[in-house]
Amino acid sequence: MGQGFQHVAASRRVYSQRVAFDLSILVSDLCIFYGTGPAALSSILLNDTRFFQTARYSVISGTPFKFSSHRMDRALGLISQIWPSELPWPAEVPRCEPLPFDDDVQSTEIRAWLKKRRAAKLEKDSKDGENTQD
Repeated sequence: MGQGFQHVAASRRVYSQRVAFDLSILVSDLCIFYGTGPAALSSILLNDTRFFQTARYSVISGTPFKFSSHRMDRALGLISQIWPSELPWPAEVPRCEPLPFDDDVQSTEIRAWLKKRRAAKLEKDSKDGENTQD
């Protein structure tokens, strides 16, 4: 194996780790904000319950995160699209252009699901706050 090939392979590993790390930060922040888990968020956005969890596992385990550029563009673009204005975008993660949803039905369904999750989280947080004041 030539030295050039080894450099390319090492560069890919570093790049896949960086992308997995950035994606994990974004997904973690969104999951906390909306009160949901990565599998549910991945399912509603990408119709794939394992994509975000696989990225997180890659970060934790130090293994390469295998993804297609199309899949990653879609994930990051939709995350940028649904990012709430009241939540600051993480400074260490470059922001990509928001990707429009496939159609109005998908947009309506995803936004309604996120709104419902956020309302449930706020209600739970409110009740938890009341319980700690007793």
